Amino acid sequence: MVQTLKKNTYISMNDKLKKQLEELISNEIMSDNIQEDMTPIMAEVYYWGLDNITQKEMKNIIKRHKK
Repeated sequence: MVQTLKKNTYISMNDKLKKQLEELISNEIMSDNIQEDMTPIMAEVYYWGLDNITQKEMKNIIKRHKK
C-alpha cells in the first residue's frame, strides 16, 4: 500500500510539473510570437521527451525559466 501511495504521489507530481512546463512553453510561444510549426518528426521527438523527462529535469527547467 505504501508503494502504491508513493507511485501515485510520483505520478501526481509529474502531472503537476508537466502542466507547469507546458504553460511555460505556451507563454513563451505567445510572448515571442513564435510559430508553432513542427515537422511530424519534431513533434514526435517533443512528445517523446515530454513523456520521458525526469522530475529533476522538469524542476530545473521550470526554475530557470520561471519569472
